[in-house]
Amino acid sequence: MRTFLAPLRLSLAGGGTDVPPFCNESGSKVINLAINKFVKVEIEEIKNQFSLKKTADVFIRSTSGYSQPENQFAQQLSRSIEHHFSLKENLAITITNPVRPNSGLGTSSTMIVATLKALDVVLGTKKQNMDLIALALQIERIEMGVKGGFQDFFPAIFGGLNLINFDQESKEWTCSKFSITESFVSLLNSSLFALELGILRESERVIEDQIERSLNADSLTTMALKRQLDIVDSLGKAIDTEDFDSIVICVDQSYESKKNFSPLITNEIINQTESTLRAFGGRGIKVSGAGGGGHMFCFFPEGKPDSLVNAIPNSMKTLDFQFEQRGFREIT
Repeated sequence: MRTFLAPLRLSLAGGGTDVPPFCNESGSKVINLAINKFVKVEIEEIKNQFSLKKTADVFIRSTSGYSQPENQFAQQLSRSIEHHFSLKENLAITITNPVRPNSGLGTSSTMIVATLKALDVVLGTKKQNMDLIALALQIERIEMGVKGGFQDFFPAIFGGLNLINFDQESKEWTCSKFSITESFVSLLNSSLFALELGILRESERVIEDQIERSLNADSLTTMALKRQLDIVDSLGKAIDTEDFDSIVICVDQSYESKKNFSPLITNEIINQTESTLRAFGGRGIKVSGAGGGGHMFCFFPEGKPDSLVNAIPNSMKTLDFQFEQRGFREIT
């Protein structure tokens, strides 16, 4: 058996601009960072000398720390892999997700691209990373019919803190990893905080509403999406100079802009949680993912207050994590 890891992510700014049709017409810019919560992919050959099958099959089991059984996701991914890869042996693939489904941390996209990358290594096909990302996007958005953007695939492969660009003219992506100092990494790790909100999240419904609203070129949603592109530019400059105060201001601006994508992005519980975090000194507060639930994260520049735990409802759980510089990799 061979085992591989790929990190999940937090999106700092620009999320939503990577969703068609906006990105196809206006381009996209996203800054996100990988965290040390990993999707694990295990691949094992199933040798059966009595098998009379003319083609090999892949059997995928999708699991999580919450005992998620084999499901439609695994079955659909199995079919796509059999279609896109030339398999000579039956393969058993186990994909383990470290957080709840619909976490807002890029889980489904990470599971798909990590599986494709692991297969590429095991089979020795030596595909380019960008080609694997394009294939993962095709599988999730077209073959599976899951609405969303493309930003989640990149930190899973590359790790680190990234600026992802999509050019509307060439239809090509670029992914640039920020070079940051050890002291800045230490500041990130000491100040970043995240909560699982404990809310059932319907990300596709949020995205569908955003898409519909963005079809109007003069809508508040379209203006907010364009505003995100400017915020990403400012955030990129702040990261280059490691200006932490400007970074948290940009993340706050990104979230305020994001709230105008759709009224489904926030609700009473999310708004109350934001108020609680701000009361304890939280800055750069943002819901990760499409919105409506999942995880909320923020920065505590003065350190995470111990008393905050007592102010959090029992239905919510803190996420124990740090920034992850490494992307996809095999472990032994």
